[in-house]
Amino acid sequence: MTISHQRRPARIVSIGLVLVGAVALVAATVSFATQPSASFGWTAYVPLSTTTFGPASPFGSSHTVVGLVLLGVGLVALSLRVGMVIGHRMARPS
Repeated sequence: MTISHQRRPARIVSIGLVLVGAVALVAATVSFATQPSASFGWTAYVPLSTTTFGPASPFGSSHTVVGLVLLGVGLVALSLRVGMVIGHRMARPS
């Protein structure tokens, strides 16, 4: 088995990490950029109503949650790739 055959799976994983990270970061950016406008505020005065309206999630809309998850996945994937590159460079014999 030659060195090129041994390194091929690592190269595929490396390219996959970069692609997943880049796609996740682009998707997070699109998710943040296309958020709908806020749907809160005074629209009518209802003095006898006891219903309180608030956001469904503490993080805001579902677009924000999806964007944060995609941002985290993208950053983790790209940081894994950077770690692989640094580890490979450190393992080279002098």
